[in-house]
Amino acid sequence: AGAKLSIELFLAENPTADPEPLRVALRQLARLEGNLRQFLTLGKPPPFAPRPCDLAALLEQAVNLARPRCQHAGIALRYGPPPVPVPLTGDPAQLAHLFGNLIDNAADAAGPGGDVAVSLTADAKGTAVEVSDTGPGPPPELTTKLFEPFVTGKPEGIGLGLAVAKQAADAHGAALAWRREDGRTVFRAALPGERPA
Repeated sequence: AGAKLSIELFLAENPTADPEPLRVALRQLARLEGNLRQFLTLGKPPPFAPRPCDLAALLEQAVNLARPRCQHAGIALRYGPPPVPVPLTGDPAQLAHLFGNLIDNAADAAGPGGDVAVSLTADAKGTAVEVSDTGPGPPPELTTKLFEPFVTGKPEGIGLGLAVAKQAADAHGAALAWRREDGRTVFRAALPGERPA
């Protein structure tokens, strides 16, 4: 809260400053706050507030939030948004957690000089988001437990990103899975057109 207030105060007192980097910082702080909230409620069913939303726009926001970090680390982050909106009834905050955690996980796995690709496909059966990276993939001993809390193969990881992503996917009736394909690790969230009752 203090960091957010400091940035907002600086923006108010310096109207001629370039606001975009600080707006990105504010969005990152808001995301961090949301992640902390998810951590505190992990294991409890998260509140579900569905409404019509544009999946393509939500995914693009998640990509744009990750872009500065990827640029700083020399990670190529690729996303080609679809030419038209992709409507879905869902909880925008939970979908943001789902996409953000998948992208952050991929960036961590790819590492400096790596590559992360994000894609969105939609058809009559539903929509699918795929996030792939050029990292080595999870250690064999963790492959069956990747979506469990506090399971991580990263030296500095705490193992919550994929658990939070799975919780958000489950709330939307989505299937979240991963695979190795052509030297890449691919996480796929397959969302139905509408959330099941």
